[in-house]
Amino acid sequence: LLERAMKAAGDHPTLRARVEMFRQGLQNAIDFMAIREAMNRGEFAEAKATYDRLYARNEAEMKKGLGNHYTLNYLRRFVGRHVQAGAAATAPPSKLLAVLPDRWRLAYDPQDKGIERGFARPGFDDSTWKPVATYSDTLDAQGLPDRQTIMWYRTTFSVPEARGRLFLFFTEVDGDATVFVNGREVGSGKKRTPFEVEITQATRSGENLVAVRVDHRSITELFLGGIIRPVLLIERPH
Repeated sequence: LLERAMKAAGDHPTLRARVEMFRQGLQNAIDFMAIREAMNRGEFAEAKATYDRLYARNEAEMKKGLGNHYTLNYLRRFVGRHVQAGAAATAPPSKLLAVLPDRWRLAYDPQDKGIERGFARPGFDDSTWKPVATYSDTLDAQGLPDRQTIMWYRTTFSVPEARGRLFLFFTEVDGDATVFVNGREVGSGKKRTPFEVEITQATRSGENLVAVRVDHRSITELFLGGIIRPVLLIERPH
C-alpha cells in the first residue's frame, strides 16, 4: 500500500512527504515489536541495537520535519531506559541464566495483610491464586481491569549448583515493588524504574520461590499494574 501510494504521489513533494511519514510510522511499530520480543527473550543487547537504530532514525526524521520531539521523548521515557538498563545488567562478565516464567500466580491484597498472612513464605498455598501472564500480555487484556490496590505475585525458578553471585533484574513493574526469595526480603524498587536485587544468600541449588509485593495504589498514566516486563536471573563472578 505504501509503494502504491508513493507511486500515486508522483513528483509532488508534499504528497511524497506524507507517504514517507506513514512509512516511518510503520517502521516504528515494526522496530518497537522487535525490541519487545528481544527483551522478552532476555536478549537485551539485540534490543538495544534495534532501539539505537530506531532512535537515530526518528531523530533524523524530526530534523527533516517528518516527526516531532514527542516520539523521542516517548522512546527515552518508556523504552530506552529499560532497554539500556537491561543491556548493562546482562553485559559481560554478567551471564543471563534464565528469563523467569511469563506466567506467575497473582492475588490482590486490598487490606495489605499479605506479609502477616504469609504470602511471601515458601510453604504458603497459592493454588487459589490466578495464573496470569506478565510480560507477554497486560492484565487488562486478560480480563483483569486495572485496580488501585496491593498486588502479590509468586513463581518459582531454578538455580544451578555451581554459581557465582546471583541477581534478579526487574525490567519494569508498574508499582513500588518489594521482593522476597524463599521468604526472605531481598530488596525493592520504584515503580516503572528498572532495578535489581542480589539474591545470592537467599537461594539454594534447585527450585526457589520468588514473591513480589506490588504497591499499585497510585496509578500511572498507562493504567497497567503489576509486573509488565521480563524478570531475569543473572550471575556475576564473586
